[in-house]
Amino acid sequence: MLKLPFTTFIAWRYLRSKRKITLVSIISLISFIGVTIGVSALIIVLSVFNGFNGLVTKILVEFDPHIRIEKKLNLSTEDFKKIEGAISDISQIRGYAPFVISKAMLISDRNNRVLYIKGIDPTKAHLVSGLPSKLVLGNFDLSDGDKLPKIILGLTIADRLNALLGDTVTLVSPSFSSMFGLVQPNVKKFVVSGIFESNNKDYDGYYAFTSLKSAQELFDMRGKINGVEIRLYDIDKSEDVKKIIQSRLGNEFQVKTWYDLHKDLYSVMQIERWVAYVILSLIIFVATFNILGSLTMSVIEKNERHWNFKGDGCKKLGYR
Repeated sequence: MLKLPFTTFIAWRYLRSKRKITLVSIISLISFIGVTIGVSALIIVLSVFNGFNGLVTKILVEFDPHIRIEKKLNLSTEDFKKIEGAISDISQIRGYAPFVISKAMLISDRNNRVLYIKGIDPTKAHLVSGLPSKLVLGNFDLSDGDKLPKIILGLTIADRLNALLGDTVTLVSPSFSSMFGLVQPNVKKFVVSGIFESNNKDYDGYYAFTSLKSAQELFDMRGKINGVEIRLYDIDKSEDVKKIIQSRLGNEFQVKTWYDLHKDLYSVMQIERWVAYVILSLIIFVATFNILGSLTMSVIEKNERHWNFKGDGCKKLGYR
């Protein structure tokens, strides 16, 4: 025969016992339901926030690096060699690659749009970015080719410009060059070799990728880069690696983690999480206070019944 602990037996007997339904018991039941709903809501809301935070981080980090190294001015070849020397012995680093990024106007036969053009090293793209795995049309081909260089567009951009694989588009750079005494913006034609979809409207609608060499020519940055992107084996080590790199390079360079690149977004999400936590905690506190009050009233009520019973019994026996 299964033997229950003494406390369990008492609790089971108390719950099974028939009691008179009073206002106190109704308040206790309502308070108990309030605490149950409040705790459940708190767990569900915090779980949703944690899941949303993880989803946002996954989407952003697929294209953004874990660590980015920049400088107030463009990085020269000497600066890039200095960065390579500073990170060469850090075992947590999976890969690194230089990049160039700037705004330009993309013109097609049907429409035009201002967007960010990012020049990357095609041979190292798979080490620092998820771009090669996010292509929905075409191939990851950023070679300069014999005639025209290649470009990869976001799905939203391609849809708005009605650009298809193999179409020729024109990029107009804000950098100017002088030819025959005339100053004119740099203009370069590209062939669409791929279309990607990242599930991030900022990337899909405002970013296009080309080779590092083509971007340097377009923005008149030959021999210069905007920064170096680094991807780690473990994203949780980003802050530790950042401190190591910053101490080696000095304050002349800006070292930012994936969290620093989207600090405003994560700050808002953190505030929302704390506000939801405080509000739901107040609900639980109020319900708990009601339970405490109802239990106190129940104890007082039982004591009054006990003493009334003793008084009535004494009167029946002839005692005062």
